[in-house]
Amino acid sequence: MHYSMVISHWAQSLGGDNLLAVPMAVIAGVPLYSDEVGIIPLVEAMLLKGVAVGTTLAFMMSIAAISLPELLILKQVMHWKALALFTTIVAVSIMLVGLLFNVVL
Repeated sequence: MHYSMVISHWAQSLGGDNLLAVPMAVIAGVPLYSDEVGIIPLVEAMLLKGVAVGTTLAFMMSIAAISLPELLILKQVMHWKALALFTTIVAVSIMLVGLLFNVVL
C-alpha cells in the first residue's frame, strides 16, 4: 500500500463528525517521538487531507507530552502509580482541548 493512501485512509477516519477521532489521534501519537518542529510536515498533511484542527492539535500535543519515549524517561524519576495518573490526566486534558477546538472551529 502506498504511503499517501495510508495517510488518506487514516485522515478520512479522523475527519468529519467522528467523535472517536480525537481519542484515536491521541492514542496514535503515543508511540511516536518527535519535537514540535519535526511534526509540522505531518500536521500540515493531516490538515490538507481534511482532519479537523482539534484532532490535529490533539495528535500533536500527545506526541509532545505523552509519547512512549517520554514516558520511559519519566519512569526513571516517577513511580508507576504517579506515571499512570500523570498520563491519564494529560491524555484526558488533551482530548478535551481537541474536542473543544473541534466544536469551536
